[in-house]
Amino acid sequence: MPHSIFSFVNRSIPNEWHCNQSIGVLWSPNILYMRGSSFHIKLPISSECINKIVIIKMGKDGCLVAYENRIEHVSIVPDTPVFDPTGAGDSFAGGLLGYISAYGLSDPVMAACYGTAVASYTVSGFGLENLLTMNHSSLMGKINQIEVIW
Repeated sequence: MPHSIFSFVNRSIPNEWHCNQSIGVLWSPNILYMRGSSFHIKLPISSECINKIVIIKMGKDGCLVAYENRIEHVSIVPDTPVFDPTGAGDSFAGGLLGYISAYGLSDPVMAACYGTAVASYTVSGFGLENLLTMNHSSLMGKINQIEVIW
């Protein structure tokens, strides 16, 4: 029986390209199909996926959070001007992992919201300029603008 990418990782944050490259190796008798704006992904719903969290970054289309046999879409922060996308994925991962470090893994969707909000600071400026202005109040304001669809 072929292995899927889920048998090798506990937590993953692939982007859309990595997800598309992995589709050929995913296998399960029970496949959940999720259609994104520019791609079609398949995530196996099997014992191999239980207790796994997969977050798929989709750039300007937000991200998908797959966990506990469900998939939720987390939007970007609306009306964020994009000046330089360099480092957005790293900032997303930093915000996500910062949330997990502080609050644990019980709410991966909220962790993705934190990552999305932190990434919005990165893309709206050059380098670290907007990250250096971030404070808890403005971060929470951005998080409150994010839409989660399940």
